[in-house]
Amino acid sequence: MSEFRTEPPWGDYADLVPTEYEIVAEFPSVVWGWECDLYQWILRAPDGELVVGGTSHGSFYVRRGVDAIRTLNNDIEILNSFIEDTQRALRFLS
Repeated sequence: MSEFRTEPPWGDYADLVPTEYEIVAEFPSVVWGWECDLYQWILRAPDGELVVGGTSHGSFYVRRGVDAIRTLNNDIEILNSFIEDTQRALRFLS
């Protein structure tokens, strides 16, 4: 089941997104351990640019351009590593 949403209701902490940003989409945040920062958002900034927003320890942040792409690519690397490690653990049990 996908948690990628393109319309409300938005998940936890969406109320931390400043009102000048429009939420376009929401998706789960990749965290190593639990930090209560459950979602990231694709946002339309006041200047019209699409950016990635999220929270870190409850504080809102925005990533633009190359930094946004780098952040999402890093999240994918973390997830791929997690999948590989979990598959290795499964092989130990098989």
